[in-house]
Amino acid sequence: MATFYLAGFMYINGCGTENRRVLIPDSDSAEIGDPPIHAAIYVDKDQCVSETWGAAKLEHDVTVDGQNVTVFEFPLKKRSLVSLPDAGTDKACNNLKDGLPSAQKADPNFVPNLTTPDTVAEVTFGGGTLESFRLGGKEIVRCGRDLDLPPRGPSSSSSSVGGDKDDDLDADSTVTVTIVDSKSREPTGEKFSLTVKGGAHVIIGHTRDLFQVGPVVPRPASAVTALYEKVTAAGDPSTFASWHFAEVPPDQLAPVADKVLKYLKKNPHFTDGDGPPWCC
Repeated sequence: MATFYLAGFMYINGCGTENRRVLIPDSDSAEIGDPPIHAAIYVDKDQCVSETWGAAKLEHDVTVDGQNVTVFEFPLKKRSLVSLPDAGTDKACNNLKDGLPSAQKADPNFVPNLTTPDTVAEVTFGGGTLESFRLGGKEIVRCGRDLDLPPRGPSSSSSSVGGDKDDDLDADSTVTVTIVDSKSREPTGEKFSLTVKGGAHVIIGHTRDLFQVGPVVPRPASAVTALYEKVTAAGDPSTFASWHFAEVPPDQLAPVADKVLKYLKKNPHFTDGDGPPWCC
């Protein structure tokens, strides 16, 4: 079973309910400005089993702890419905309302648009714990069944975590992406899939180019407001500057072993760039 991470501009809806869903607003418009924002899935090449993006897949060679690492980037085109594998029956949310900006705390009138949001992608998932952390001082959300499981070792048994479900931690995980029509929201017939090894770490991001070089260019507040208006049914997204943040200690996501997460942790275009996710 893989562990998934949500990073960048997106709204996480339905914390702890059956309607858990992530809205990634469409950033392909002039008012968003520069630098451009795009949605994509990232994973270490060594953790990838198979994929069907073909020529659309991007490869980035980076250095992490003195080692050469190839990161696969799978762009999400408009409008992508991303389905993550079920990660158990737990639908808990840890630290989301306190560890992320809360639209409802800043604006009691805020209501997300769950019917006709202007999104580039939407993410759905079944069970699995959602938990907010900071990575290099930047908020990020983790989703996975293995969050509350004890470490596996020679003495561990399937009965210690409930039947044979423990074996799922070693199983491959498949992400499916279905493209739907922007207006009718009916499937176009175009689909993509990504299968990764058990224990892989997969990042779903909506950010600027994380592999660029040069200074981090701040994004105007007006651009952020325009972005979140695309997934707002009621309320005033311009209040984002006063969204509530709890005092969450930095770098709770530790230790970081995954090479892509290590790369992001030291990458200023991630730590000082766009986002974080906001929620409920």
